[in-house]
Amino acid sequence: MRTALTLPVTLTVALIAAVCIPALGQQPPVPGKTVLCFSKTTGFRHTTADYGKPIITTIGEQSGEFRTICTEDERVFNPAFLSRIDCIVFNNTTGSFFNDDEKAALLSYVQSGGGIVGIHAATDCHYDWPEYGKLFGGWFDGHPWNEQVTIRIEVPEHPACLPVPSPWVIADEIYQHRDWSRKDVCVLMSLDPKGTDFTKPGMKRADKDYGIAWCKMQGKGRVFYAALGHREEVFDAPAYREHLLNAILWAMGVVDGPSEPHPLAE
Repeated sequence: MRTALTLPVTLTVALIAAVCIPALGQQPPVPGKTVLCFSKTTGFRHTTADYGKPIITTIGEQSGEFRTICTEDERVFNPAFLSRIDCIVFNNTTGSFFNDDEKAALLSYVQSGGGIVGIHAATDCHYDWPEYGKLFGGWFDGHPWNEQVTIRIEVPEHPACLPVPSPWVIADEIYQHRDWSRKDVCVLMSLDPKGTDFTKPGMKRADKDYGIAWCKMQGKGRVFYAALGHREEVFDAPAYREHLLNAILWAMGVVDGPSEPHPLAE
């Protein structure tokens, strides 16, 4: 496995057009790795569903690690198309959009070794499909915080944690999740009560355990979830971009890192 990559600090938001989705039936680009950036929304639409597309594309191009195909056409979730994709990024997707065949294609893709990364609202989808919640580790259950918080880094050696400060002080909308347990996922980052207001209305977890980034194995596939990504300025931050880059590289199996569940350290 290669070591995690670091992008130049001078990386700027290049408003380049993301690679257009080929017509259905055509093959996506073959050289190197290919990432599918999927930003479909049938519920609330974050501005970062669009803002993140050129940034994810730029991250791949600047690092030389992958090219990006951006689409909101759920019909690409078929075995033939997905067999040529190295990682799927669910970029602030919301609502329900997959039919039964597309659901089966996604689960088969991950189970057989495909990588998947969910950004922020990726857990605000398909409440009517239990396997979706299990895939990402839980479902959105409100956001008590939309302000500056402090994040503790629990697995500093994981590639996705290497580029970020410890602790990480950042302003964003912070999700809490239901049907979520650290017994099922490897929690890489979580909210730190030191520096975060833990008296906010709407907090629902008695254990006050709020994951911010986690990963897990699903069959032969790798699943990563990054809860940050509501605000455009978060996507602009070099640390977040490197966090996202290394999350994608981990999901593709280019770099390695822990994925075993662990308890919260005292």
